[in-house]
Amino acid sequence: MAGQASRCPVRVVARFRPPDYPAFHVEPCGAVDSADLTQHFQFDRAFGQEASQGEVYDDVGRPIVDDVLSGYNGTVLAYGPTGSGKTFCMFGPPGPRSSSVLEGLVPRAVQQVLDHCTPDGCGPGDDLRVECSFFEVYCFSVEGLTHQQIHSADDALQILRAGLKLRVAANTKLNQHSSRSHAIFTLVLRQTDRMTESVRQRKLTLVDLAGSEKVRKSGSVGEMLEEAKKINSSLSTLGHVIEALADRRPHVPYRDSRLTRLLEDSLGGNCRTTLLVACSPSAAHISETLSSLRFAARAKKVENCARINISSRSGAGAEGQLQQRIRQLKRELARLSARTNH
Repeated sequence: MAGQASRCPVRVVARFRPPDYPAFHVEPCGAVDSADLTQHFQFDRAFGQEASQGEVYDDVGRPIVDDVLSGYNGTVLAYGPTGSGKTFCMFGPPGPRSSSVLEGLVPRAVQQVLDHCTPDGCGPGDDLRVECSFFEVYCFSVEGLTHQQIHSADDALQILRAGLKLRVAANTKLNQHSSRSHAIFTLVLRQTDRMTESVRQRKLTLVDLAGSEKVRKSGSVGEMLEEAKKINSSLSTLGHVIEALADRRPHVPYRDSRLTRLLEDSLGGNCRTTLLVACSPSAAHISETLSSLRFAARAKKVENCARINISSRSGAGAEGQLQQRIRQLKRELARLSARTNH
C-alpha cells in the first residue's frame, strides 16, 4: 500500500558566493541576470553574497526535511563548478567543528530529523529505526565511508565528520579544498505502527557533487587530471539524464554512470527534490557560472512523482522485491529499445 502519487517539479535555488567583480544581478524572487542584461534566468529563489547559512537552510533544507518527516522521500543536490561554495553550503567550512552560525545544510538537517525522532515526535504505538549512510562516488566507483543505525544527532554527526575526513580532496589553483568525489549522505527512517502493523519508510538524501573544472584553469596534472576527467564525465552524464527527463524522452540514461544510478529516485522518481546551484558572480568565472545556470534551468523542467510509502509489515518484503523486479524489467526494456533504435 502507498499514498497517492503527486507530480512535483524539481525546485531550483541559486546561491552566489561573495564576488571579486560582480558579473550578475541576483534578486530574492529567483531572477538572475548577467550584468550586460544579455542573459536571464528565473529560478524558485536566488541568494546573494549576504545570505547566511541559516537563511539558505530555512529555504532549501527545512522544507525537504519537513517533507521527509511527513512520509516522503526528499533530496537536496548541490551543483556547481569547483570553488563555487557547494561544500560550504552543504557541510560548512572545512576543519574542526565550526560555530553553529556557519553550520551547513547537512548538520542542520540531521539535527532537525533527530529532534523529531523522539517519543514526543512519534506516535505512542510506533517503533522508529533510523539508519545513516555516508559514501562517495570516486573515479566511477562507489566507496562506502560508513553505514550504521543511529539513536541521536550526535551519532549521525560523528558519522558525518568521520566521512568528511576520509573524503578524497586536493589542492588546485581554483580551490584549496577541491572535492574529488561526489559525497552522498542519507538518513533512512523506518516507522512501524504496532497497532496496525503498517510500515512507513522514507529517505533523506543530501548530495554534494564534485565540481566541474576547466583543467587549464585548475592546473590539474597527473592523478588529479584523471580525477578531473572522471568528474567531468559523470557530470556530463548527469546532464544527459536531466535533458532526457526535461524533454520527456522515453529512455533516460541512468545506467551510464554510477552517480546517475544512485540518483534515479531523486531525478524523475519517487522523491521531492531541490537543486541548489552554487555560483561565483566573478567575471573571471562567467563561462562556468553561465554553464551551471543553464544546467539549473533545464533541471527546473524535470518532474518527479512523489508519494508517501506505506506498506503492511507482512507485505513489506514482498512489495520491495516486486518493485525491484519492476525496475529491473524497465531497465531491460530500455536496453532492448536502445538496441532496436540503433
